[in-house]
Amino acid sequence: LSLTNPTETPRNEADLLLNLGNGNFLLNNFSAAYRYYKKREETELDFLDESREAIYFSRYGESAFKSGESKKAIKILKKSLKIFTKKKDQARMAELNDRIALAYQDIEIYSEAVNHFAEAMEINRASGNTSSLSRSLRNIANNLFWLNKKEKTKKSGQLTQALNNYFEAIEKIEKFGVIQKKKNQSGLLNIQIETPLDENASAAASG
Repeated sequence: LSLTNPTETPRNEADLLLNLGNGNFLLNNFSAAYRYYKKREETELDFLDESREAIYFSRYGESAFKSGESKKAIKILKKSLKIFTKKKDQARMAELNDRIALAYQDIEIYSEAVNHFAEAMEINRASGNTSSLSRSLRNIANNLFWLNKKEKTKKSGQLTQALNNYFEAIEKIEKFGVIQKKKNQSGLLNIQIETPLDENASAAASG
């Protein structure tokens, strides 16, 4: 397969690279998709359609994450999130916050993981999507536990902020009646801080 001469038709080359990336992405060939998406980025050509650009960054970021490039994935996914936030696409906003959280979790920046999981949970709550709330709570619990372990010999600023974000999300869920008020009777916080949940239960493995 030979690419069209980029000096003559740079837009055609960019579109071809995007299509090759999309084809590999849809076939779950994420390493190959990541390479083609990266080459598309290197053309430095703007997208003519904002929705197409947002989907590109979303798939590019997911491919980066599944290729072991979590730091790169965070930067790319945030570009997609910015566009979908502008469009007020709540489903995409929740999904992207969740993916960004998983990438932060992968590089052990647990406070940011909690922040983005909590944001995803709040967006889902506000839009009436309750199907993923328990998974979000589980992921937040795991990250609070890991953050607590990491910060035992450090300042507790990040943990305090993460806990504040968590309780704010819980308060909104309870206030609007999405789930029953079980915080006190279940001792959820104690479980999060003292006993880690099964790490295999985390959504990080599946992305």
